[in-house]
Amino acid sequence: MLDGGAGVHLTAALVLHDAAAEAAAGATAATAQAGPTAAAALRRERDDHVRSFLEAYPEAMDSENDEYLYGRAGYLQGCHILNAVIGPGTVAEEVVEGVATEILESGRELAGRLRWRRTDTPPPPLFYMWPHGQEGEPYLGGAHGLMGILFALLHCGPVVQQHGQELRASLAYVASHETNAAGCTAGGGHYPTRMAVGPEGLAAEGGAAGARPGKVLVHWCHGSTGAVLMWCKAYEVFGDPAYLAAAQRAGEVVWQLGLLRKGHGLCHGTSGNAYVLLTLHRASRQPAWLARARQFAAHMGSEEGRSVYDTPDRPLSLFEGRAGALCLLADLLAPDGGATAARFPALELPYTA
Repeated sequence: MLDGGAGVHLTAALVLHDAAAEAAAGATAATAQAGPTAAAALRRERDDHVRSFLEAYPEAMDSENDEYLYGRAGYLQGCHILNAVIGPGTVAEEVVEGVATEILESGRELAGRLRWRRTDTPPPPLFYMWPHGQEGEPYLGGAHGLMGILFALLHCGPVVQQHGQELRASLAYVASHETNAAGCTAGGGHYPTRMAVGPEGLAAEGGAAGARPGKVLVHWCHGSTGAVLMWCKAYEVFGDPAYLAAAQRAGEVVWQLGLLRKGHGLCHGTSGNAYVLLTLHRASRQPAWLARARQFAAHMGSEEGRSVYDTPDRPLSLFEGRAGALCLLADLLAPDGGATAARFPALELPYTA
């Protein structure tokens, strides 16, 4: 969904919304007519993209996948972002709740098919595989797994009100996977790429596709980076200090192991890891996290940082390439230095004063 047409229309709508606001605010006596005219034209184009995004609703409802990047969770978060930026009602409540309900029902159905063999934790009320079908994997992380799905659901007020216990039980299931990370002096905070059991009761071991078994991945797509975002949102919603503590443990793993060689991007690069340190700064109000995020950004631009990066498949893209790094640098160079307004693009709700 967000990796396809819906994501294109979401991004275009957000860019045009900002451009329209700038055109209206920048009008002077000399451009008194041109400013409002340009703003109106930009808003019309924005609205066209919003309509195109909404036209993907049937596709979201019919999708076999619930994860963030290609499935319903990403579309759901896109709805939340549009309502936060353009205004409440941009996406109707019945659309938001329809997608959220479908995600919940899908997770319950698959959880009901589990042959639960673990004795250390109860079975999860929600369970997901990606991709759908026999070849699916029980991923845990932000891009394809339970962390990303819960992150999106936690933004949905009616879901939290009606199904809060179900969400908290699912968070507890995620927490049951926390372990120590090899090479990290902090305790805990590491999460495997896959959940501990699949629909046939098969233990899920090893790393992501192509990764060595037991390899520590510190990415948004897999690992502690996605955990930070989920735990910080859970803390914001429920106010449970245990969630903030879990976020901070994951943040320590990101800090110690998060200077990655896969490029500058958000998905599995250093800029994405820097963004979640900024998220932790806002959640904890501890200045150390802000300082650490700035150090990550400085390393990206250093001679050492530039020399160790691999070239990603899409070197200019938002999630793999330089566009994500440019967003981070722009946020850190803003008047607040990244302390207040910086948000992980396409994931966190944009800051509104």
